[in-house]
Amino acid sequence: ESKGNHPRLNLKVRAENLAYVIYTSGSTGNPKGVLVTHSGIQNLVQCQTMSFGVTGKSRVYQFAALNFDSAIAEIFMSLGSGAVLYIQSQAHRSPGSELWRKLTNWEITHVTLPPSLVASIDTQDLPRLQTLILAGEAVSGDLLRRWGGEQRRCFNAYGPTEATVCASLMDCTHLLGEPSIGKGIPN
Repeated sequence: ESKGNHPRLNLKVRAENLAYVIYTSGSTGNPKGVLVTHSGIQNLVQCQTMSFGVTGKSRVYQFAALNFDSAIAEIFMSLGSGAVLYIQSQAHRSPGSELWRKLTNWEITHVTLPPSLVASIDTQDLPRLQTLILAGEAVSGDLLRRWGGEQRRCFNAYGPTEATVCASLMDCTHLLGEPSIGKGIPN
């Protein structure tokens, strides 16, 4: 080849090919690498985009740190739907007034947060929020009822890293009792 030319890469990425490796201790406490495929990410994006109503007009906040599997859901759900993704430094992801100010000022429509963090604020603090996904720890029916309803959809999400972030969802928008981990996502 002549100077300056680079050989072309003829990559054929298949659904079963590895997309990334993430390390987790899971429920055992022993560190292990989890191999996540392109098909796993594609399935997650399709399911979450449809379930959460994410569109090109949505504004998604990336709360999870990049070394946490939830960040994959936030990033690829945004990219896969054409939504705007708002990324912050780790310092601005901590609970408190600065986080709520960002969510309000940026008119965030979709966010995934741990229930214990959401329990500390009033639903009126986030008037533009359309969809709240609660994940990472158990959530009470009272909290879900407080945040769900006519103005906002509310979900309970559950899943181990080995299942490409999320394995089950429950739409808790009009929940009457206590939530379950929901139904398994497709595929």
